[in-house]
Amino acid sequence: MRPLGTALGTALVACVLASGACTPTLEPEASDAPIAPPGNLPGTTVGPVDPVLMRDKLAGSWVVRRARRVILEFTLDGDHIALVDHRFPTPRKLEGTFRVRSSTGFGVETADGTTYWYAVGWDGPIVHIGLGTIIEVGDATRFTAQLGAWERLVRTPDGCTYVRTWGGDERSTEVPCEVVERGDRKIFTFEAEDPYRPDRLKKVELDLVGGYLMERELGDSIAVPRVVYEREATDDAGEEPEAPAEDEPPARPL
Repeated sequence: MRPLGTALGTALVACVLASGACTPTLEPEASDAPIAPPGNLPGTTVGPVDPVLMRDKLAGSWVVRRARRVILEFTLDGDHIALVDHRFPTPRKLEGTFRVRSSTGFGVETADGTTYWYAVGWDGPIVHIGLGTIIEVGDATRFTAQLGAWERLVRTPDGCTYVRTWGGDERSTEVPCEVVERGDRKIFTFEAEDPYRPDRLKKVELDLVGGYLMERELGDSIAVPRVVYEREATDDAGEEPEAPAEDEPPARPL
């Protein structure tokens, strides 16, 4: 989250506090405006990363789905990446150089110098790729999550502390936090300053997926190799629909 009282702060906190409708850490919106350079992006882990390892793990052709809807397709061959973004009425086609921002982000640098960023996280064999805030935390009981350039959340087994540094001053506030289960999901909840009411705290919820905190939209975005996607599509097409159950005859009056 950006410092409150600035336009960036309001936009960022609004994104993190929203239900996943915005993408503060990723690629430009439909305006095609360039994104800020790495290191100035909230809600992501910016730390040591092996670009070669990241490239090798993402090499090949992938299809990203949210439920049954395809939202992204991309092919990575060496340092060249071609990506189709299906979130727009007319699919956006991007092609260029593969860039690594951090252990949780990669991008497509196009010929005009614009880089379109996407988030990535691994939960065992499951790969999450798409849009939304992602924070690598590792141990869910003890971590420091950098929420923005000036805000962080310190989690220990004893509780959580929301720390805000601005203008040379640092302010710490003990805030409630917990991991709750809802169905098959684990949700990490905590409180942070409300951008629209700076004197109050607002509840924030992020999915706990593997060693990451993710916005719901990203947690629901699953990447599979194209060969797997095509095989599943073929299997689905070959399945015969079940015959509708015959209606039982009406009961006769006694």
